[in-house]
Amino acid sequence: MRLASRRQTQRLETRARLFQAAIEEFRRVGFDAAQIDDIVEAVGVARGTFYFHFPTKDHVLIELQRRGQESVVERLASIRSEPGAGSV
Repeated sequence: MRLASRRQTQRLETRARLFQAAIEEFRRVGFDAAQIDDIVEAVGVARGTFYFHFPTKDHVLIELQRRGQESVVERLASIRSEPGAGSV
């Protein structure tokens, strides 16, 4: 594996862990009360790492919305590709 692709993989894994920890923290204490320090502590990274991936807590919610939309698009695409789909 090339060094660049390993770094990219690590970056994506860190982003995913931060995202999951943030969502869990939002559920636990609510969005407004959630603290970046608690999120990064749960993941074991520096505070700046959070901001590298998500400029604000709001950006975590934007990512959540994007993932939800992606899921809907995938479901619609799978329905459309089913035999008999589109027939009336």
